[in-house]
Amino acid sequence: MIHLHTSNNLEHLATQLGQQLYRKKNNILVPHTIIVQSLGMQRWISLQLAKQFGVFLNCRFPFPENFAEEIYRAVIPDYELSQGAQDAAGQRENHPGGDPDALRMAAFRL
Repeated sequence: MIHLHTSNNLEHLATQLGQQLYRKKNNILVPHTIIVQSLGMQRWISLQLAKQFGVFLNCRFPFPENFAEEIYRAVIPDYELSQGAQDAAGQRENHPGGDPDALRMAAFRL
């Protein structure tokens, strides 16, 4: 089930997330899935939930495009991601800041 909470206060959202996870702890062996936009967001959420619970583990943090691909593959078994989308997803997974060589070259041009 997908839950959407909105707020301008990040600490409030983290508290709501913790409460939701605590209520839904039916099977501790099944990981929770929290969709994030960046690795920094993943780390911040993990730290906030660890503060709230004392320890926090067994959670997946996919990016939105990876999560959408998982859903497509679950519904359409022979689903294939387009080559351009594969390149973009692979680049993001391998190096969140983009292509390291391109970043170095851009720094030299400045």
